[in-house]
Amino acid sequence: MEWLKKSGEFISPKQSETMIDNFSKSIGKGTVTSIYFSRDKVRELLQEEDAVGIRIYFAANDDGTQTVILKAVNASGQAIDNKILETGAPCPPYC
Repeated sequence: MEWLKKSGEFISPKQSETMIDNFSKSIGKGTVTSIYFSRDKVRELLQEEDAVGIRIYFAANDDGTQTVILKAVNASGQAIDNKILETGAPCPPYC
């Protein structure tokens, strides 16, 4: 599955600012716009056996607050459910 090796594209800081601003304008004020995860936690997730990348799922807590869930993915494109990362630091308030 070639797409597993080549997914992702680096963009310029200006392009990222525009895209983030576009998203921020489309949602209500005070809504979560990003979630921080430490390098150590992401590295630990990538150390799962057979992991070749990470899939990020958009999700919501029971109270409706936005979050994301990170799962390692194997070479077949299947999520590895041994270790699932959530509970990052949302922005706002951690910005």
